[in-house]
Amino acid sequence: MERLKAFNPQRLQWCMADAQIDAGHLARDVGISERTLTRAMEGQTGLTFIQLQRLGKYFGRTPLFFLEQGVPEPQQIRSPQFRTILNQQHNLDQKIKRIIQLAEWQREAYIDLLDEIDAEERIQFDPPDLVGITPSSAARQAREWLGIQNESSFEQYRAAIERRGILVFRTNGYAGKWQIPSAHPTIGFSLYHSSYPIIVVRKESVEARQTFTLAHELGHLLLFRESTIDSVDSLNSHARKERLANEFAGYFLIPQASLNQIDTLGLSDEPATLEAQLQKFRRLWGVSTDTILIRLIASNRLEQIVYDEFKVWRDSRPAEESQGGNREWRHREPRHILGDTYVRAVLQALDANKLSIVKASKYLDDLKLTDLRQLERYYAGA
Repeated sequence: MERLKAFNPQRLQWCMADAQIDAGHLARDVGISERTLTRAMEGQTGLTFIQLQRLGKYFGRTPLFFLEQGVPEPQQIRSPQFRTILNQQHNLDQKIKRIIQLAEWQREAYIDLLDEIDAEERIQFDPPDLVGITPSSAARQAREWLGIQNESSFEQYRAAIERRGILVFRTNGYAGKWQIPSAHPTIGFSLYHSSYPIIVVRKESVEARQTFTLAHELGHLLLFRESTIDSVDSLNSHARKERLANEFAGYFLIPQASLNQIDTLGLSDEPATLEAQLQKFRRLWGVSTDTILIRLIASNRLEQIVYDEFKVWRDSRPAEESQGGNREWRHREPRHILGDTYVRAVLQALDANKLSIVKASKYLDDLKLTDLRQLERYYAGA
């Protein structure tokens, strides 16, 4: 196959330096020999288009990116939101960078899609001004703005948030471009835009964790109106913004009226019994025992030592094993990842012949044609 002489080795070198990997690491990951990559970077040979496709997929770029002249400038190829996150985490690994790029691409595709279908009534992101107010007041106003009533599941909160012009993506549990491995510390991130901001939440085996991360990222968007990335440590951080986002999430998921339903005088100090006593409230509100206990402590209705002992007991228990699963329901994965609002917009454009089947597939996590047709039937109620 023809090797492209226009290949620009400086651009590959820039990508490798940005990802902090060497030629050997890259060769193993993309299936191109280290010798070929080394010779290409030294300008001794070009690369084939298929090889450029592999590199592009790995680095989140198009093959043409490696044919352009000059060295990339970060401000030209990365959004201000992306650069904000990189300033927060200088050593962000390549997997998370690719997911951020993917989320940004999906947002741009969605906006283009709305242009294609001539959407007259676009959802305006017009949140209340919550900057500088207390987390409890901010959470109350946010619930009113979103029209929250009896929502308790991740999908119910997600739908309410999407109705207000925020794109909510959830990563996939299966290996692939949308997966954040379970052992990875990143639990989510938010990208602030004046229209269609983005929240990305890591897929978790326990839904309550996803829901708290969703509320936490919503807090970042509404309280600070800036982009951020969060790890497991963020949930216990004493840093001002993380602490306020956590408090917001607690008040958002468990308003004071709900918390008042708990009779703390009857709660046991013994962790296992306490867990059992709070079970009905966990199910009712879709939250974890930790979230309930922290809210009780913040309301001066529970001693900190009770929660400290609970955490020791909780952490001593065997970790829950993933049930695994198969991809029999592959056609529904775009809905789980991108959200119902996003998927409906794509299918509407496809039905109106405003979008080709190839583009629709690309917008919907590269669904195969058979899966895409099955998704259409699913939404049609067939």
